[in-house]
Formats: sequence, structure tokens, C-alpha cells
Amino acid sequence: MTLEAAAGVLAEMRHASSETHTVHLVNPSRLKWEIVARVISSRLQLRVVPFSDWLERLESFLEFAGHAGEGMTRARKILPFLRGVEYMNKRSGLAMGHPEVSIKLALNASPTLAHGGQDIQVSEEIISQWIVYWRRKGLLQSVRRASL
Repeated sequence: MTLEAAAGVLAEMRHASSETHTVHLVNPSRLKWEIVARVISSRLQLRVVPFSDWLERLESFLEFAGHAGEGMTRARKILPFLRGVEYMNKRSGLAMGHPEVSIKLALNASPTLAHGGQDIQVSEEIISQWIVYWRRKGLLQSVRRASL
């Protein structure tokens, strides 16, 4: 979903009625993680490996590397989070272990979500646009082939 489409959906949801005062902004037009990973890996020339394999390699690398360098310290700090993601991945069918949430209220509150269409479809072109944006913002300057 583009930022413009998400903003439009949020505007439509302003007057949504819910006992919990909660409406989930979730794209009902799901895209498999494998497609997203394939496009990103292709554009960045990276190899895709299962998350559990990657985490195991990272843990081994950090054990071997000791305490050298700021990057190692940052990686160690997020290990508990990454282990939690791995745990949740095993219990959820959604990427990053996200839980299923009901979007019934969102579909009732937003004609855009309810009727779908090009505005909410995530395509390979949109994923490529994300990468262009991330590069322009300097978020991918240090992306290089990992040797884990």
C-alpha cells in the first residue's frame, strides 16, 4: 500500500465505530514474504536464507568475534529481540511472527480497503520504489554482501 493510500484509509477510518476504539490498518491484499524477499534480494544482490539459519550464523559469528567493534555491540543488543522474532515465526503464519488481527472493522470503515484495487496492492514496482527511497535517504549505504 502506498503512503498516499494508507493516509486515505486512515482518513476514512476517522469516524469508525468500535467498542474498543481500535481499528487495524492492515492491507487485506496480502503479499507473500517470499516475493518481497526475492525482489529486495535481487535489487540489493543479496542471498536469501531462512531466518533461523541467519540467526544461527549471526550468533556463531558474534561468539567467534568476541567483543570487538561497535557493530558487534549493536548486534548483541538486538539478539534477544531477534530470538523473540524466531520464536514468534514458529507460531505464526505471518512474516516476523505478527499475530492475525481482525480487519472486519477496518473493511467496514474504509471503502478503499473493502474494495481493494491498485491503490492498496503491493507490487514488485512498489517494493523497488521502497529501495530507491531507502537509498536516497542513506539507509542502505552500508549494505554489502555478508560473509556470515
